Amino acid sequence: MSDFLAELAAGLKRAAVKPNVLSYMPNSPIHESFHKSEKVGRILRGGNRSGKSVAGAVDTIWRAMGRHPYQRVPEYPTRHRIVTVDKDAGIEQIIKPLLKQWTPPSELVNGSWEDSFKSRGSVMTFRNGSTIDLKTHQQETESFAGVPLHSVWFDEECPKAIFNECRLRLIDYNGVWSMTMTPVEGQDWIFDRFIVTANKNVDMFEVHINDNPHLNQAALKLLDEDLDEDEKKVRQGGLFIPKGGVILREFNLDRHVIQSGGPIPKSWAIYVSIDHGW
Repeated sequence: MSDFLAELAAGLKRAAVKPNVLSYMPNSPIHESFHKSEKVGRILRGGNRSGKSVAGAVDTIWRAMGRHPYQRVPEYPTRHRIVTVDKDAGIEQIIKPLLKQWTPPSELVNGSWEDSFKSRGSVMTFRNGSTIDLKTHQQETESFAGVPLHSVWFDEECPKAIFNECRLRLIDYNGVWSMTMTPVEGQDWIFDRFIVTANKNVDMFEVHINDNPHLNQAALKLLDEDLDEDEKKVRQGGLFIPKGGVILREFNLDRHVIQSGGPIPKSWAIYVSIDHGW
């Protein structure tokens, strides 16, 4: 009995420190609406650290488990894909830790992460036979072809060619796709395709960094003081802003330019830059 109680206490402690999908609670009503949407496409757009990637990972795990608390999903085994920026920062530092934390041990092969995740090919297999394969923007477009999929989650904005190739993989199962992103690339093809021209098959959700109740408020205040106005719109609010205009936005004619005082002293360094149009 004492061993049982000790293991129970340890399990509760683990769940409190690193919860999994069984105890997952959406950060905000916006995150919950993202999970509830039954549209073919869903875009959760927001600031950094607003809980976007956690929502994307949890939603993908639910679908692979064959049990989704907000909607009906296909019976397992099912096939899924996650597309991220690169291998080192994207897969190793973000996606794998998220999958490892949020997947209940009971859903893993032999209850073991090591038995479920195979580094060769970056494929995660669930106890029920469902799979999630991990890919990056650095791979050739052709590598995204072939296998029919039930869902694709794009973590951050991706190249248009890769999106289109993955979108084609969803036809066989009438699958769904989602994208969680902070639009650091400005008004790119995603803006043109889903914002400028509204798509009735795609739901758009916008979340602010302040919608994450788990972040340190003092740190958020310091961040707010460090960012310029455009960076705040993107990094905190997830807004699309045009890339262009003045590069040095802090430049002030009265502050940074002095009246000519005669010939330039020979001891001064002279810098020349050329905008050659590329």
